[in-house]
Amino acid sequence: MKTVLTKDMVAHIWAQQSQDEGRTASGNFYFKGETLYSYGRHFIVGRFVTHKGKTAVLLNSNRYSVTTSSQQQLAGRAINTARYPVFTVPHLSEYSNVRAGTGGQNAFYELATVANKAFYVQEIAAIIKRALLATKYGSLHHEQAVSMTTHANEYSKFFGLRWKLAMPVFTDELRARFKATRAKFEVDKAGRIKRWKDGQFMHKCMNFDECFLRVRGDSVQTSDGASVPVEHARHVWPLIKRCHDNKHAWATNGHTEHLGSFKLERVTADGDIKVGCHFIRWAEVERMSHIIIEGV
Repeated sequence: MKTVLTKDMVAHIWAQQSQDEGRTASGNFYFKGETLYSYGRHFIVGRFVTHKGKTAVLLNSNRYSVTTSSQQQLAGRAINTARYPVFTVPHLSEYSNVRAGTGGQNAFYELATVANKAFYVQEIAAIIKRALLATKYGSLHHEQAVSMTTHANEYSKFFGLRWKLAMPVFTDELRARFKATRAKFEVDKAGRIKRWKDGQFMHKCMNFDECFLRVRGDSVQTSDGASVPVEHARHVWPLIKRCHDNKHAWATNGHTEHLGSFKLERVTADGDIKVGCHFIRWAEVERMSHIIIEGV
């Protein structure tokens, strides 16, 4: 088991919970079991928690340094949000008392959940204010306000709390303005995606809402910063293509198809694949196959 990893792989393997520990060579980013740390146990980047038999991930909304912030971004992108609910909140440490049995269930409810609700309320109010004042990215702020409210209510539901925040409401005039600025944003994003695929960014590119692939050397890289050997990708390609061509889904069940430190978890009947925390659409997989198989 390899325990000294790149910072991206520390985040991805912690998110998979496929081994008990891992760290960067410098030791400033590491995980032990369910908890991911930056620079030491004083700053928890994230942790897996279980409540009434269900598992979720708490990510730390606090900031510590530029390096820690980049590590937090890696952790957020690595989590499989289809598998686990993810809550970004400022109060994580109280929950450790519940798990250790030193603070009890009431300690978490009285300290963490009350403080985290206040955090959500303050954040949503600040986002709405930015949306109303924005001349360029109002639509993004609007989406963030709705997303944060949904996030808060899902947090409350997961922990069995008795509060629910109201969704923010915007006028038709503001919505029209938001729609126009959103269209421009999408054009700009398309340009960033192309530049990343062409190799203009060294490693990863943030703020994509889906996963893209490229080849660098003997590795296939994802836009989320993970990488797998090209040879492994070549090996699983026939399986993926058969699923697509025959409209037959596949899921790992006793037989594992390895892709570096990850495994191919499923292939849909449309050829979309799930690898670790990555969901990659058929069009991107097929595009990559032409590069790794045909070299074009």
